[in-house]
Amino acid sequence: MAGGDAGHSHPPRKFTAEPPPILTAMRHTLLFIAAFAVMAGIGAGGFLLARQAHDRWQAGLVQAQQQSAERRAEQTRLAEAQAAAQQAAEAAASAAATRGPANPLAPSAGGGYNPLAPGGGYNPLAPRPVGANAPAATADLHPEFGLPDTEGVDVVYYACTVCHSAATFTMQHMTEARWDYTLDWMVETQGMNPMTPEDRSTALTYLVRHFGAGS
Repeated sequence: MAGGDAGHSHPPRKFTAEPPPILTAMRHTLLFIAAFAVMAGIGAGGFLLARQAHDRWQAGLVQAQQQSAERRAEQTRLAEAQAAAQQAAEAAASAAATRGPANPLAPSAGGGYNPLAPGGGYNPLAPRPVGANAPAATADLHPEFGLPDTEGVDVVYYACTVCHSAATFTMQHMTEARWDYTLDWMVETQGMNPMTPEDRSTALTYLVRHFGAGS
C-alpha cells in the first residue's frame, strides 16, 4: 500500500480559517447602526412633512374662521340697516298721517308746491295795483342789470340772481300775497340768503310793481 501510494500525486488540501467571534460581532453591530441611521433619517423626514401639512391645515382653519366671522358681521350690518330703513319709513308714514294734507299757501308747507311755476299765483281778475305798487310802464332798464330801473332794482338783482337768472322771476305775474310768500319760500326751502326787513320790504314793493298780477 505504501509503495502504491508513493506512485500517485495528491493535490494539497485547502484550509478555511473562520474569523474570530469578535470580528463577527463588530460586523453585526455596524450593520445594525447603519440600518438604524437609515430608519432614523426616514422617520425625521416623514415627521417634518407631517408637521408642515399640519401647519398648513391649521392656517387654513384660522382663515376659514375669520371669513365666517366677517360674513356674520356683514349680515348683521345689513339686517340693522334694513331695520333702520324700515323704522324711518314707518316714522315718515306716521308723521304724514298725523300732519294731514299740506297747505301750499302756508310758509314752509312743502308738498311739492312751486310758486315759481308758470302761472303760479297769477289772477287775471285781480285789480291792478295802485299808488306805489302801480306798474311803471315807462321805466327804463338798468344798464347793467337789465331790469326796470326804479328803487329796489339793486336789492332784487343781487338777492335773486345769486341762484337763478332774472328771467325766472320776470316771467311771473303774482299778487302781493303770493310774492310775499315766495320770498319766505325761497329763504326757507331754496337756500336764499335772508334780507333785512328794510331790503325785504323794498324788494317786495319792486316785484309787485313791475311783476305783479296786473303788470
